[in-house]
Amino acid sequence: MEVLRVPPYDTTVDIQVDEPSTEYPVIVRDMVDLSVITSTVTSDSDSILNVELPSKYDGQYEVQIYENEYYYKVVRPYVNPNTKGTTASEIAEYTKNEEIARAIIDSVIFTGFYYEKKVIETSGLGADYLPLWIDAKKILKVYENNVPVYDADNEEDYERKFEITADGTAIQQYYSGAINRNQGASNIIPIAASDTDVIDYYYRGFAKTFDYTIIVESGYKHKSSYFINNTFASLPYLIISFNLSIARPTGGF
Repeated sequence: MEVLRVPPYDTTVDIQVDEPSTEYPVIVRDMVDLSVITSTVTSDSDSILNVELPSKYDGQYEVQIYENEYYYKVVRPYVNPNTKGTTASEIAEYTKNEEIARAIIDSVIFTGFYYEKKVIETSGLGADYLPLWIDAKKILKVYENNVPVYDADNEEDYERKFEITADGTAIQQYYSGAINRNQGASNIIPIAASDTDVIDYYYRGFAKTFDYTIIVESGYKHKSSYFINNTFASLPYLIISFNLSIARPTGGF
């Protein structure tokens, strides 16, 4: 089921349960990074459970109530249907048209114009940079060899802090003071078994062969007014083009 993420971003769903006025344990699982939100929700007199879904990102979520599982897709529409109509029937018509326009646009621009949470899995290169190949906007979490080393929500709990470079092409460790790049990725020299002294090699960056899992915010946090204003203006052309593409023989002309 698709749930539109529109102002005031109250992305809630109604789920029919067995008993009225009863507390139910609810687990909401983000299908991107598998993070979970647990809560207890009380059903109303009609045995309806009103469950709130995360509204910051476009994504897919699983709601689990005991052994029952429900799946929802939260998506920010390219145009808010609630602002295009005044009656329920008008809003419903605009909702349908927006979904058609969005499907056509996404068939051409495969990444769409969404704001999503994404997971990057990669290995260190022995440098103080880790290349990015997606349009990342913010680093949320960093795992090094499956051990958490950074969490944007609890930065004070970790010694290291990470940031996206100014040109948006890589991730680097954040430093508040001066640094010398020549002292960045020091060589790690094996120590013979007969050595008695403990030698520490200082390392700055992403160790070679280390595994990194990085969760980031990616995409379009805000849509341009030009894009919004022209989505419905171009809808007739998009629908006509879409219908022609379906009607065209597969063998060509």
